[in-house]
Amino acid sequence: MITTEQQVLFYSNAPFAAAINHILDNFCPFDLAAAIYQYCFYKDTQYSIQQLVQKLQEKEMHYIEKGVEVLSMLENTNTLGRIFAHKQDITTYLLENLTPFSYVAYAKICKSFMGHITFSTNDVRTHHPQGMSAPFQNYLEDD
Repeated sequence: MITTEQQVLFYSNAPFAAAINHILDNFCPFDLAAAIYQYCFYKDTQYSIQQLVQKLQEKEMHYIEKGVEVLSMLENTNTLGRIFAHKQDITTYLLENLTPFSYVAYAKICKSFMGHITFSTNDVRTHHPQGMSAPFQNYLEDD
């Protein structure tokens, strides 16, 4: 059995790789050398993929952090309350241009909202300045 330590003999980046390659090219049968080179190819490919995965994970973490920063900013500016101020426009658009499923998905999100509803996206005064607004389902029934 070839141990993990012994496998290093076949690594293309080992400090003695040139000497091993010299032996493979000049003294080993072709099929043995080809098998070792094939192993080297697979290990090199594995390491390249591992490096790529690590870089992608780092990039993913960067974008997760940036997304959380933006989401926090959106929460601080009461973005949902400002968008929900235009419930009639959103409802009309959904029912005229999209499917009933789109409206149901939107309504489900609306019902879970328990924040302040503003007069519009530009006028940030709220309908309920004394505190949290009534559950959004009441707001949906205001038509």
